[in-house]
Amino acid sequence: MNRKLVMGIGAVLVVVGVIALTSTLLGLLFGFRIWQLWPFIVIAAGLLVTAPAVFVRNRRRLGALYVLGWPIVTTGVLLLFASVFRWSDVWSILWPLELLSVAVGCLLAAVKAKAHWPLVPAIIIGANGLILQFCAITGWWHAWAVLWAVEPIAVGISLLTLNTRRPSRGLLTTGLTFCAIGAIGSTSGVAILLGAGLIGACLVLWGTMRKDVVPDVPVPAE
Repeated sequence: MNRKLVMGIGAVLVVVGVIALTSTLLGLLFGFRIWQLWPFIVIAAGLLVTAPAVFVRNRRRLGALYVLGWPIVTTGVLLLFASVFRWSDVWSILWPLELLSVAVGCLLAAVKAKAHWPLVPAIIIGANGLILQFCAITGWWHAWAVLWAVEPIAVGISLLTLNTRRPSRGLLTTGLTFCAIGAIGSTSGVAILLGAGLIGACLVLWGTMRKDVVPDVPVPAE
């Protein structure tokens, strides 16, 4: 028999043996089998999608792959959690993580492209994802009576973020207007305090990132 063929068969048998042994040990120690780790395939697929954006430099447009890849990775992690712990209700509680993964993808795309515009969907989608995740965990869906104010505030923050890149009176005014609507749009003191705090943070951010040109003032000769 061909030597290479024998070595190949032997390697396959070794791999099969290792998998079987690992599966048995996992079953004895943790109560699950190795086949329950199949969601790693989905995670690997998501990582492969994002790989070009990570390793290929000087191609800013590849940052869009983060928006596609991170939700796939998040889906794989949720599937892995459900498979290992045999908890199918994970989707009813942690499904907003999919929205948050899109927001993270937009944020990474902004970093890759060195552009501010992807921050707009990142902030808006991220704010909605956080609210939905809070409600899904606590079951306090009635909290939308207060938390809805975060919607216009998120829009305002995204506009103010763009304003730090290209200072514009229109962006500044519109962003502050949306933040104000979110702050005073509810009679709840919590919403008003939240809106006021976010507006203050935006003003500080705008003030620190704005690049004003200070004209040179000639010094009179003595």
